[in-house]
Amino acid sequence: MKAPFPVVEVIWEDAASDVQGWESEAEVSIDIVMTIGFLIAESPAGLLIASTACEEKTHNSRMTIPRTMVKSMKYLRGKPKVVKNAAA
Repeated sequence: MKAPFPVVEVIWEDAASDVQGWESEAEVSIDIVMTIGFLIAESPAGLLIASTACEEKTHNSRMTIPRTMVKSMKYLRGKPKVVKNAAA
């Protein structure tokens, strides 16, 4: 089966929710995580990644990663979409 979308590796800062209730001051830590999946869409706002896709270009188990949290993205399979400049 040919992959219907590019497969990418995204390194990003994970958002986290702390436990509920009263707590004393604590050190803030940001976890850096890796996601590998199908790049369904991207925009200036973020990336839409799916863990499952089929030849009919449908997908499941999607997550949106805000662009401001993305540290890097590498194509593992498939090629980036080429955007042509209308002025060229």
